Amino acid sequence: MLFLKALHKEIYTENDNNYKTYYSEEPSDAFYEAVAWGGLAEANPEAWVKLDATKKQEIIKLSERIGKLGKISPCAN
Repeated sequence: MLFLKALHKEIYTENDNNYKTYYSEEPSDAFYEAVAWGGLAEANPEAWVKLDATKKQEIIKLSERIGKLGKISPCAN
């Protein structure tokens, strides 16, 4: 999670600034946790299955913010 946070701030500075502008707050550790779960949850690993339903909903809700950070383009392949 610390890597995602550093990457966001140092490499994807525009996205980091967009987040702060749109939400009027710094991205939280919970946001970066949601980013990390984003790719994993689709595979339905045991750790995701065992998560409390409330925690899953919090992660899903925060992960919806990802799409507002920049333009998402479909893969040409």
